[in-house]
Amino acid sequence: MVEEKVITPVLKPTEWCAPVVIVPKSDGNVRICVDLIELNKNVMRELHPLPKAEYSLNLLTGAKIFSKLDANSGFWQIPLDKKSSCLTPFGRFRFQRLPFGISSAPEHFQRKMSQMLEGIPGTICHMDDILIWGSTQGEHDQRLTEVCKRLKNSGMTLNAKKCIFSLTSIKFLGHIMDGQGIHPDLDKIAAIENYQPPTNKKELKQLLGMANYLARFVPNYSDILFPLTSMLSNKVTFVWEAP
Repeated sequence: MVEEKVITPVLKPTEWCAPVVIVPKSDGNVRICVDLIELNKNVMRELHPLPKAEYSLNLLTGAKIFSKLDANSGFWQIPLDKKSSCLTPFGRFRFQRLPFGISSAPEHFQRKMSQMLEGIPGTICHMDDILIWGSTQGEHDQRLTEVCKRLKNSGMTLNAKKCIFSLTSIKFLGHIMDGQGIHPDLDKIAAIENYQPPTNKKELKQLLGMANYLARFVPNYSDILFPLTSMLSNKVTFVWEAP
């Protein structure tokens, strides 16, 4: 991280200093994290919410060709002020780049990305995922070129292994998109189908929360689920009968 200029040693006293936490990963490696719980209690967060998936998906009318870009270690590409430090067995260091785990990081990163790509049609940015689309190959290529120019000029790098280009069907924000429109992800449908039958109202509420994903795809969705949603009322006794 020092070689990548993500952190740098600190020799002077600092007002804040957070401990390092080592988290094991499933592949046998470890992830080095910083415990920012106390700092997060004092962070003034920006008012820049992430765009709602429903709003973003509605922008894709007429889209037929898609590419998706992935920002390489996105947060680490945002410069940070010098007034930060963390404690490790090897001494104190400060972040030179936006760290993972700080409560304000998502909205700060989203604002930077939105400003960077502002004004380019056929482009959606959700955190470090950038979707570019066009109704024709030429339109798509023109937009993709402009996005890459903006990223290059800002110094933003991409994770080549996670970038995909010029597809006629793509998964984004938990949905499948192609020239025919937006479709539900079969994996999400399977998760709903395989959900264990609820035994109480809390579990029923969880099931309905998952099933709500299908609302935009099922005509009269609320009417169909009314027998279940009405069961959440305090005036109704929970009874689940297998079909």
